[in-house]
Amino acid sequence: MADLTITQLIQENVSEKDRGVIGGVQSSLNRFMDMLKFILVMFLPYPETFGILIIISFLFVCFGDCFYALYSYRTRGHLLPHCGPGPDLLNDRPNIVLSRREIVPSSI
Repeated sequence: MADLTITQLIQENVSEKDRGVIGGVQSSLNRFMDMLKFILVMFLPYPETFGILIIISFLFVCFGDCFYALYSYRTRGHLLPHCGPGPDLLNDRPNIVLSRREIVPSSI
């Protein structure tokens, strides 16, 4: 699910000419984190240290959630999907997500 979200965000928010660079950096970071995981498993191979690996993994997932929540709050101004500003405030700030007004024009 996270991969689909990341791909959609990149396609919606990054210009077409910069997508290759962003994709390359993202791929490099993914491979670096995989390598970090393998190194941690090499240095903590015993069953007694498995709990430490679980805690580190859980913390990384929590950090990812926090960073996405921060991005969502900065982009939309709120965290929950249907608790945004009213229709009168939508034009005062940039909004990536189309409002109902923009999808279904009222003049039809």
